[in-house]
Amino acid sequence: MGIRDKVGRPKRRWPCRTKDDDGREVVLSKKVWEHIVAHHCNVTLEMVELALADPHLKQISETNRMRVSYCHFLPGCKLYIMVVTDRSSDPASVCTAFLTKKPKKGEILRVRKPDSIV
Repeated sequence: MGIRDKVGRPKRRWPCRTKDDDGREVVLSKKVWEHIVAHHCNVTLEMVELALADPHLKQISETNRMRVSYCHFLPGCKLYIMVVTDRSSDPASVCTAFLTKKPKKGEILRVRKPDSIV
């Protein structure tokens, strides 16, 4: 079972590192993760990793071309997990992550229809 934090989540080493769908390294800092769970408490680290590794929609922000959004549809709750990254440094870093009914607009880099949309 491993060591867990106060709310029962597994303890992690920070920063948390993963790869996106193109194999680029993406870093999630403890400070950003604390912001995500404080303001978007239904988001899990597994959701963030899923959106980065297997996005249904990947796009560049309309307002900041260094920001790339990764969206993955979650059929159980009929929402998208949207992860926003900043590519101004290498490795890229997660800025925020949240659940949404509809992804924000941007220049589409990649789109793939989710298997489970009804």
